[in-house]
Amino acid sequence: MHESGVRVSHGRDARWANGAISTRGSPQVKTEIEERRIIRKMSCGWRKGSWIPHQYQKSQGNQKKVVTKQPSQYCWCSASFLIYISLKFQHNFCITGSDHHHSRSKFPIKISSSNHIPQKMWIFSWNGPTGFSASSTAEQVTRGIEAYGLTAIITGPTSGIGLETARILALRGVHVVMAVRNTTAGHKIKQEIVNEIPKAKIDVMELDVASLKSVNKFVAEYKSTGFPINILIANAGVMAPPFTLTEDNIELQFATNHIGHFHLINGLLDTMKNTAQKSGIEGRIVILSSELHKMSYKEGVRFDQINDEKSYNPLLAYGQSKLANALHAKELSRRLKEEGVNITVNSLHPGVIATNLARHTAWMRVIFGYIVRLMLKNVEQGASTTCYLALNPGVKGISGEYWADNNISSPSGFVNDPEFVKKFWDFSVDLVDRTLTSSSL
Repeated sequence: MHESGVRVSHGRDARWANGAISTRGSPQVKTEIEERRIIRKMSCGWRKGSWIPHQYQKSQGNQKKVVTKQPSQYCWCSASFLIYISLKFQHNFCITGSDHHHSRSKFPIKISSSNHIPQKMWIFSWNGPTGFSASSTAEQVTRGIEAYGLTAIITGPTSGIGLETARILALRGVHVVMAVRNTTAGHKIKQEIVNEIPKAKIDVMELDVASLKSVNKFVAEYKSTGFPINILIANAGVMAPPFTLTEDNIELQFATNHIGHFHLINGLLDTMKNTAQKSGIEGRIVILSSELHKMSYKEGVRFDQINDEKSYNPLLAYGQSKLANALHAKELSRRLKEEGVNITVNSLHPGVIATNLARHTAWMRVIFGYIVRLMLKNVEQGASTTCYLALNPGVKGISGEYWADNNISSPSGFVNDPEFVKKFWDFSVDLVDRTLTSSSL
């Protein structure tokens, strides 16, 4: 019995003591029960999911035998995965600011604000060659920069690091065009930023990057405004949902995280080229990838099985879509260099931030909410590499690189394989063309 008079129950029949409200079967209670079940399963000593070997008695006839129970393969995979993201990648799993279909669900553990996460991440705060680190914030990496007269498009700017990126760009004087699926949410965010930064110049336009039809509409409407484009930030994304096909019959993660942005950037590239030529100012394309691009399927990209439901693995498919982002940036950069165009293209790993990205599985909520929280960045830190690549003069002329923690990092071997990169580019072009042809968009 809680001191307030509320009976606390950990079962399916949790109720308020007065009986006025029952939460039995509610989504929130089911979520909490599932998370507690997972925590118990991850606890050392629980037979069906032990993380370490343990002993128990097994009856054989009239004799009792002590048996050593080894961890199941499933638990070893879980343990290895947890160690991998916690230690090697420090701050993974990030595509925040997602403005997509699955954003209806709420991440139940709200630990993303700077009040809950230290500004300095103990062992990950050393400065790199740029003078910045994993603990640098978006305001710090853009301090002193005045970007009045520049125009930037950012996808997925209504939450998480997308929102912080939009805020920082507006703070530095950039005309921000927020490309959002939900325009009501977009206008609300716009007003919040303007209330904080009265001089902010922000426009809201509708875009669902999971739909090529929506991308085509956005490109046409944007060109009709006559706005220039100095900066284009591909930020929106989705992570590890159940297998789903979009209206274009493309697997949801691959469609949202890569194909939609691929088609969007290609559609706006001429406008960016014209802007760079007329203004004499370097254009910048920033594509958010993830360190998890190194954890794709063994073949990197499953060219013949993008939409194969039977072999679909949510996390590996996420890694595949993030590898696609890094490959896209690499090849687009090479092509623009060949043309002599004054536009740079870079991809980045923003870091792991506690947002609603992990909303699709209870396992991910437990890992983020209870285990890895001390290793996480806050949104101010998570948006820093994006803002650094978009605005900082230290990046001038640098293109085709993969960044993390405001410094150049090492991508997967696939990204450094010119033949594989070109093959992937051709595959993406063909997939878009076939989709547009079949749907007559």
